[in-house]
Amino acid sequence: MTRRNRPEDALHIAVASYLHVALPTGWVWSTVDMGGKRSKVEAALLKAKGARKGFPDIVIFGPLRDWPDTRPVIFIELKAPGRLLTDEQQRFKDEVTALGWSFWCCRSVDDVAFALHQAGVPLRAEVAA
Repeated sequence: MTRRNRPEDALHIAVASYLHVALPTGWVWSTVDMGGKRSKVEAALLKAKGARKGFPDIVIFGPLRDWPDTRPVIFIELKAPGRLLTDEQQRFKDEVTALGWSFWCCRSVDDVAFALHQAGVPLRAEVAA
C-alpha cells in the first residue's frame, strides 16, 4: 500500500515513537489496526470477531487508582490534515465520551501530547520544538 493511500502512516509511526518514550511506567497502550484494504474474507472474519467500524487508532490505559485526577482510558484517532472523522468514528466518540472517557482526534504528535496533558497523564517526555 502506498503512502498516498495511507496518509496517516507516518503520523502513526511518529506517535508510536513518542508514546514509547513519554508514557509513564504503569501505563500501557496499543494501536488497533483495522484500516486499509482487506479481502472480503478478512473483512468478514474481523466483523465476526467483533471488530467495529469507527474504532480509534490508539487506546491508552492508565492505573485506575489515579482516577479522577487522570483519565485511565484514552482513545486517539489519528487523521491527516484536512481529513475528518467518519460517521462511524463520530458515533464511537459520542458513545465513549458519554461514558466519561477521553476521545481525541489528533493530527500531529503535538496534538497527542496536548491530549495526554488534558487527560492528566504525567508524561516522562515532551515534544521538542
